[in-house]
Amino acid sequence: MEGLLTEDYGRGVTLLCYADDLALVIARRDCYNHANIALARLYNSNLTFESHVRYLRERAKTRLSALRSLSKKSLGASFYVLRTFYVHAIRSLVDYSAICLTGLAPSVSQSLEVVQNEALRIILHAPPWTRLVNLRVEGGFPSLKGRIMLRAAATSLQLVHRRPHLPVSYLLKRLLSRPPDPAPGRDWARATVAMLHSMGATADICQVPDSPFYGFEEPPPWEPPLFRCVYPAGGKPRNTIPALLRQDSLRRVAALGSAGSAVYYTDGSVAADGTAGAAFVFGDMVESWRVSQGASPFQAELAAILGALRHAHNRRYCRVVIHTDSLSSIVRLRSFSLKDNIFLLSSIYTVASLLVRGGATIILHWLPGHVGILGNEMADEAARSACTLPAVTFPLCKSQAQIIRSFAVTIGHQSVEEHRLCVAEGSRSATWYASATSYSPLQPPLGLPNRLLVRLRRLRLGYLCYNQIKGVAPDTCEHCLERSEEPLLHYLLYCPVTSALRSLPRGAYVPSEDEVRDAAGIVARAPFSQLLRVVSRYPPPR
Repeated sequence: MEGLLTEDYGRGVTLLCYADDLALVIARRDCYNHANIALARLYNSNLTFESHVRYLRERAKTRLSALRSLSKKSLGASFYVLRTFYVHAIRSLVDYSAICLTGLAPSVSQSLEVVQNEALRIILHAPPWTRLVNLRVEGGFPSLKGRIMLRAAATSLQLVHRRPHLPVSYLLKRLLSRPPDPAPGRDWARATVAMLHSMGATADICQVPDSPFYGFEEPPPWEPPLFRCVYPAGGKPRNTIPALLRQDSLRRVAALGSAGSAVYYTDGSVAADGTAGAAFVFGDMVESWRVSQGASPFQAELAAILGALRHAHNRRYCRVVIHTDSLSSIVRLRSFSLKDNIFLLSSIYTVASLLVRGGATIILHWLPGHVGILGNEMADEAARSACTLPAVTFPLCKSQAQIIRSFAVTIGHQSVEEHRLCVAEGSRSATWYASATSYSPLQPPLGLPNRLLVRLRRLRLGYLCYNQIKGVAPDTCEHCLERSEEPLLHYLLYCPVTSALRSLPRGAYVPSEDEVRDAAGIVARAPFSQLLRVVSRYPPPR
């Protein structure tokens, strides 16, 4: 802060400060380059960001010590707590400045990866010689470079769609329209665009921005809300017996359906193949639409509510009651937030404001789904049937949340592909992990002691024992007292205490020439309960 305040930015440039908020005001265009040079000189002379990476590592060092203190095998925190601590207390340091780190040199980027590597070893209780690609896939984390790519893609998407008139948005769109640059260098914009090209994210970022409905005007904050929302009485719906939920909902439905009310039941559905449908039920009338491919359940629910409001507006009803089983839709409509799904939400607000200006009252009522309420069941069946319609009748664009989730899936696939490349190159530990897990995550029950979870992960990761790394004489098995050059292979293939794992009905062990794959296959075939019983009584060697 002191360096920023004492730096000379040249004439026409003013630095405004309020607490920890800073704004650099550039009055003339010819002052822009001088201000940039001053900031670059202050922050980093050649934009390598080495000083910032060193700062991040120093900040993460004390937090890694706290993570290590939480990860005791006997009375330490669970895997989920450790993972959450890492995400919010350590990785957040990188997330906050990720958009500036896209042009890091490989050597600087590798020095930053050390932070996550150490955290993964602590969380998974793995020794230092464990293969890093195994740790990333087992922990469910991409590399920090992949995380920086994800954050840069999300920030670029928000800049281009929400702030299209900023100079940086123009610059990103211009570079995205060009072929990928094979040598982007340390230029921030070119390095960011090169990352976006490598992720295949250019089409989603360059799509037509989600704009408000034509004629939409955001109401002033002093106006009363457009919707009256009715929520369930009592505690959380998931903690209530379904029969009681149904009884309570039917009571509210009867109370809201007074004479002169237009009562709608709405629902949305998304099939396994990504097709989506929306529908509403009004008396004996059922109307449904097929929504765009890849729409989210939230978008399908909002589309059904919009269809019901349009129908009510055309009929000029004075009291509209909409029953929906989407609590998230009611919460979003009540909060009046237009950060995402802008066209869809602004269309709902526009139609609702026309109804309210005409003297109508709109009530949004949440009722539980699949508890036997006739109108809700009819709307659900109609929405499911709409998924099979031959053509899309309710087009919607992807929401920003969906696009960012697709970016995260792409980064996750890149981590798995990196692991498969190690398998193809003949890595023993990578081959073990792929054979033992088939890339399926471990889902232990809540409350499982840490010492048992560490033993299970030891079998999944398949790292070498300490004496193998040290090159010491063969180890003696603590269960059968036999000496072996490969303690883990002996434990799974030959030790008498694990014979139950080799004679399971899901496929008895048949020896072959590749003992590594044989041992990993035993881990893959064993049911979780049987594997847990064996490792709890006879811990594997480490």
